[in-house]
Amino acid sequence: MADHDETEVSLSDLQLDLMRVLWSREEASVGEIAEAIGQTHSAVSQLADKLTNQGWLEVVVDPAVVADEDIESQLTGLRSRFGSLKTVERAATTGDVILFDIAEGVPQGKAL
Repeated sequence: MADHDETEVSLSDLQLDLMRVLWSREEASVGEIAEAIGQTHSAVSQLADKLTNQGWLEVVVDPAVVADEDIESQLTGLRSRFGSLKTVERAATTGDVILFDIAEGVPQGKAL
């Protein structure tokens, strides 16, 4: 046998499966890896964290790109799901919601 230092590498079967996916694709999302190795997103994230801490893997997080329309759409949805209305004693302004009961009718000549 040759007289030289050998470094022992110890990877679990799942860690090795994750690395095989990356070797074949060069890069993949956590979801893609999870599907390829039959694990949950959470399990793959934990495996990736361990491999990153051991210096075997570099995790790159793509910057989030969010359009103003997406933000407004999400806020509108949250307002409709969780918002509440309250009575105020002032004139209505733009954006207010006005509820009125017309069962009694509107008196002639009176503004709503």
